[in-house]
Amino acid sequence: MGKIHKERLIYKFIDGMLDERGTRKLLEHLEKCEDCRIFMEKTKFIRGTLLEMKEFQPGGINWEELTQSLNLKLRQQKQEKFLPDSWAFFWKLSLVTIFILMVFGVNIAIEKYREGKKVFSRADENQNSKDYRKIFREKSESHEENAGGFLTFIAGEARFSEDRGTFSRLDINSSIKEGTVVETMKSSCAGIQMGRRVGLRIEESALVKFRETRNQNISLDLQKGSISVDYKHAPNEGRLYVYTEEAVIKIKGTLFSVSRHPLQKVTSVVVSRGTVEVKPAEDDKFAVDVKGGEGIKVYSSGKIERIDEHVVVSEKERLDTVLFNFFPDKVPQETLTLDVKGGDFAFIDIGGKKESSGDIIARMEPGTGNAKIILKDGAEVPVNYNVAPSKGGSMVFDLSKFSLLSANEEFGKRRVPENQNEQRKTRNEKANWSLKVAGEEETEEKEELGF
Repeated sequence: MGKIHKERLIYKFIDGMLDERGTRKLLEHLEKCEDCRIFMEKTKFIRGTLLEMKEFQPGGINWEELTQSLNLKLRQQKQEKFLPDSWAFFWKLSLVTIFILMVFGVNIAIEKYREGKKVFSRADENQNSKDYRKIFREKSESHEENAGGFLTFIAGEARFSEDRGTFSRLDINSSIKEGTVVETMKSSCAGIQMGRRVGLRIEESALVKFRETRNQNISLDLQKGSISVDYKHAPNEGRLYVYTEEAVIKIKGTLFSVSRHPLQKVTSVVVSRGTVEVKPAEDDKFAVDVKGGEGIKVYSSGKIERIDEHVVVSEKERLDTVLFNFFPDKVPQETLTLDVKGGDFAFIDIGGKKESSGDIIARMEPGTGNAKIILKDGAEVPVNYNVAPSKGGSMVFDLSKFSLLSANEEFGKRRVPENQNEQRKTRNEKANWSLKVAGEEETEEKEELGF
């Protein structure tokens, strides 16, 4: 359909001279062609204007006035179609401006509130700077960021090395860093605190190397001996890894022990609380979850077998009563040195923590406290100790002065139970010792309390 033909059809349609067939054909074309629709609207507009001019000017058409009239109407149509009402536009612009100002004001108020809160929190911290708990937390955090860990107690003799082959004596508060190697001698043990949540007890004749201590994931190598771990895990924090030649142990909040026998090339894991993931060192795809009350052995060949139940129960009881003193939360602890001489005893009980060594160094809170020396026949010798702030304490227990193992006129003879399962009904033989801080005189006082 040509352009001239289309225009003719449009003229006929406007004049009402187009037949039904032509009208249908034109309407179908107008649905598809936008240019034709615009041409038709303009033609209608011009025809209507011409008719109006003829009615008012029967003698002829003033083409200049017609052109001005057409331009004016077209301008009015454009304004009505594209330009908004001036007052409506003004109010909309005002509302948008007010909303933007309110958003900026709220943001400024929030920033001022946060700054004020920080100022008040800093003032509170300065006011409570003498709070022992905060002091200890800051000390722990500084150790955690910088040193990795520090020694909390030692029984017997232990040494550490930060350089290859150069060992030094391990003392209280010694720092543990990446690459530090700790070795304990026979009949000795040491406790190490890693940050605020990980406590390690290195048992006798053990050799441990600390791989990583600065971030949330702590890892160490157990080359020989045994370690006990108390990991007080918090959500979204890291993990502890223990590596041996036979196994890799991954921990996240638990109480367990790991032992390695270099000659047998076997690693034993016993869990008291929580769950520990254990996998052979040569097989990254296979892993075993060891739960509380369970234990396994991992051999260098990759073989895994369960530990006998009675061995697990015995180790679990030891873990539950072992001397863990890693998480004090009230006051800083001082050094307490205990030395027992002149008698045969089983262990020393300090606040429920049992040690069998005769030379013990422990971390205790300042003040007085009670301890007990447990003899091998079951008798108990209660003692009092005193730990001074910033000075610590030093005590010597000489059992030979009291002859507690012999028949004594003052205390009477000790009755031996006929049945081992029968509860002991021996005479209460107790001695109150007043042991003062090192440097002061020691006083001894015995008192019979009766049956």
